Amino acid sequence: ALSDSKVHSSPGGCLFGIHDPAGCYVSAARKVGAGEGSAPWKEAAVGASKDALAAAGMSSYEDDELPLVFLHSTPGFEEAVLEGVAEILPGATVFGGSAAHTVLDPSMWKVAAGEVTLAAGAVAVALLWPSVPYSLSLSCVHQQPGESADTKRAVVTSTSKGGRRIVQLDGKPAADVYRTWVTAESGAPPTSEEDPADATPTNRPVMPEVDGLTTLYPLARRSLNDDNVPHYFPLHPSSRLYDDGALGVYATAKEGEELYLLKGTREGLVAGMREAAVRARSDISAEGGSIA
Repeated sequence: ALSDSKVHSSPGGCLFGIHDPAGCYVSAARKVGAGEGSAPWKEAAVGASKDALAAAGMSSYEDDELPLVFLHSTPGFEEAVLEGVAEILPGATVFGGSAAHTVLDPSMWKVAAGEVTLAAGAVAVALLWPSVPYSLSLSCVHQQPGESADTKRAVVTSTSKGGRRIVQLDGKPAADVYRTWVTAESGAPPTSEEDPADATPTNRPVMPEVDGLTTLYPLARRSLNDDNVPHYFPLHPSSRLYDDGALGVYATAKEGEELYLLKGTREGLVAGMREAAVRARSDISAEGGSIA
């Protein structure tokens, strides 16, 4: 967990709070309905967004009244959840994340809004109208891999669970490929076949070599912006072991796409937080605001 330029090792947590009596802050949560695929997740996000708007006494809004959206959902179909929010609040800025778990077990997490707490699958939306200028800044904490011969990359050749598990990379078991990459980059000692796998609190085995390192070494897809500059979209892996050698990821992987291994350090995480804070302060100052 990250807070106040510090890295807190597990077990740990952070609380995020705002004191703004002159602002407007509302929230709502919806349970994901029955049904297969992503449609129920999008519907839950649409419903939660509408409920939050109603809680603010608004059935419609002008473009200059768009709220800042604080979003959390249990793991499953986060892309569909974002589509649902965008349908009700097109153009709104969204931040937040998944209520994730180290072994990619959605049943271990819940979301809350006001006095409502919902178990997976569920979506919680908070709409924020601060009374003061604000700025968000996203900082990449990983080194870009480049195009050298040492760059670790592979093509997704097989997936399952709607793309949330990569079964094969370059035709090989994805977990083995990822484990080999992370072991080589991090210097973590390999585990012999006879060594028992570590166990999680839910007694589900994990890969000892990468447990605790997936944040520093995520996979990522590469894309080019309008200026032909490469950007990398992380697909954070899970350290959970599957019988078929698949690798769980927290975003949808697509067969045929090429994925790269990104690299980071704990020091880089803290530096990235600092850089983001500096940029946010500068943006607010440029708009005539002030920050303590």
